[in-house]
Amino acid sequence: MSRGWIAAVALWATLVPAWSQAAPSAKLCRAVCVEQIASCIASGQPRAGCARLTLWRCRHEGLGVCQRAQVLEATRDPGGNLVPPDLLTAVARSSNEIDLSWTDSNAHDTGYAVERSTDPSGGFVVIAIVSQSPLSFRDASVADRTTYSYFVRAISRKGTYSPPSNILSATTPPAADTVAPTVPTLQHATAVSCAQVDLVWTASVDSGTSGLKGYDLYRDGLRVAQVLSPATSTSDAGLAPMTSYGYSVSAIDNAGNESLPSVPVTVTTPPCPTSTTVPPTTTTSTSTTTTTTPTASGGMAVRACLGKDSSATQYDRIVAAGFTALDRAAYRDYLDGLPAGVKALVWLGDYDNTTCTWEKSDDWIRTHVEAIAGHPAIAAYYIADEPHLWDCPLAAVHLKARSDFVKSLDPAHPTMAVIEPHWPENPYTPYVGTVDIIGVDRYPCSYVNGCVFSKIDDTLALLDQAGVPHYWAFIQAFADSYYRMPTADEVHEEFRHWRQSRMEGYVVFSWAYGIDTLENHPDLIDALGWENSQ
Repeated sequence: MSRGWIAAVALWATLVPAWSQAAPSAKLCRAVCVEQIASCIASGQPRAGCARLTLWRCRHEGLGVCQRAQVLEATRDPGGNLVPPDLLTAVARSSNEIDLSWTDSNAHDTGYAVERSTDPSGGFVVIAIVSQSPLSFRDASVADRTTYSYFVRAISRKGTYSPPSNILSATTPPAADTVAPTVPTLQHATAVSCAQVDLVWTASVDSGTSGLKGYDLYRDGLRVAQVLSPATSTSDAGLAPMTSYGYSVSAIDNAGNESLPSVPVTVTTPPCPTSTTVPPTTTTSTSTTTTTTPTASGGMAVRACLGKDSSATQYDRIVAAGFTALDRAAYRDYLDGLPAGVKALVWLGDYDNTTCTWEKSDDWIRTHVEAIAGHPAIAAYYIADEPHLWDCPLAAVHLKARSDFVKSLDPAHPTMAVIEPHWPENPYTPYVGTVDIIGVDRYPCSYVNGCVFSKIDDTLALLDQAGVPHYWAFIQAFADSYYRMPTADEVHEEFRHWRQSRMEGYVVFSWAYGIDTLENHPDLIDALGWENSQ
């Protein structure tokens, strides 16, 4: 008989009373445990108490508890020191729930104490005692927008606690905002012209958690604009004369909650005044035709040309052709260097029809406009080129906001934007009142249709119909894949149609465009020079 079996038999007599009182699982594993104890003792590797520990585990935990000697070495007596659990996750599932999970290597613990604090450095209190399984806890007693810190302790059968686990923290998000802002009061709705109504309302208060976003303006029950907070005023332009409109305004928050609309206010636009602009006059002799060009504010005839020439200054040849305004960037040294009598269309960046946002930030605008505000060489601020209402329904609202911002920085000079005439309805109506001057680029000459000068006449009718008070004509002097370069005679015909309008200036597009330049067309330079001299 082996030495291990002799030792096992010797132990058997002393442990029989205990086995007789053992749980059913202990009786089932008796033979297995006796054999494993004998093997354990015979190996000489575990400590002397391995037999006692193995029997205890067998009686209390069932079969297969000591398959390897090293497992016995790691086993502790019940009631011994517990190791801390490992806290794995603390996840905020919602504004009122944080879920915890952990792992534990203790064999004789009976449960776990979950402790919580809003200060990770102290102040922890027990908020729950949970059983051995599962190793997780759902804390549903938390408040929204609050950071909580947690640790877990294992509890032994004797009621002793392990050291704390690692500390993890989680922050609950804001609770869902279902509270609408207060209802604004529409204080003023004033028809300032035959085509524009200015509106002012009281500020709303949002008691929810998402914050006030702005206001929706309704005209005759249909939303026509959204005004971002904190603004509490706007203008509705492009209206028909002698027409009554009903306005109301509602407040919206960042969660999409909308207040009830304000009490409607009705306003009637007046008739449009008779135009006081002196129409161009034409006198004809046997040899020449002379046309007087309308002038802009301050009595200056705006004869502008976009693009750069090949001279060292990039504008000497343009000025020599009789142009009195150029496009320049928003830098003081560019304006200081202009010749006497020549002014600048100051380019301030475009409106992006893809993102429906401005290329230049408000901070950029503020910095550059404040640096040149009041400069005598400024003819106008060129703030947008062809914003698209079909891509960006709020483009006109954005344009007015940008124009108002620029004029708040430099009230001495007008703003100008070019409006493209491609729109199912009157393309100019939504833009009345957004900028001081509308640039009108109705180019007549294309490869497909030749030169259709009646397009200019149709556009002039739309401008009058919309009640556009101030506009500049954009004269075609370029070519691309669709438009073709006009001849000298066709340039003169463009001017003939435009001079029958109320235009207060014109801009030739362009001295240089793509790979072509007017310096390749001296006859066009002569034609433009002659028009500039009239």
